[in-house]
Amino acid sequence: MRRRSCAAPLPLLLALALLVACSPTVAQILNPGYPRCQKSMREAFAITLVGQGESDAVAEKLADETVRALADAELGAKPFKVTSPSGAQYGYFFEREDDRCLLRMAAVQVGILQVSDNVRFLATRPLPGCGCRQ
Repeated sequence: MRRRSCAAPLPLLLALALLVACSPTVAQILNPGYPRCQKSMREAFAITLVGQGESDAVAEKLADETVRALADAELGAKPFKVTSPSGAQYGYFFEREDDRCLLRMAAVQVGILQVSDNVRFLATRPLPGCGCRQ
């Protein structure tokens, strides 16, 4: 179900946390520093960002920056956002499904317009080489 809001939205992370609290379980990525996992994440972020209208160059730069940040930080099992130079904010989280780790984009916010989908998600990509723990 898609929801569009023209009223002043909750901050993206709060809204994303509420979305994922109602359906899937947010997982922690276990090996964000491993080369194979980094490659999978880079590709997944770039594909999902291009799918939302970001240029290839911007998507690749954001993907690289995000993967480096995830390798350096202890995120835990939390949703997180990626902010584009265009001002768009993308809400992501990791989910463990069976034996694989998935990257899910569940929200996009541009200005005061927020689009979210916690049933089908805006984008989902598998992350071969990455491990997740609920």
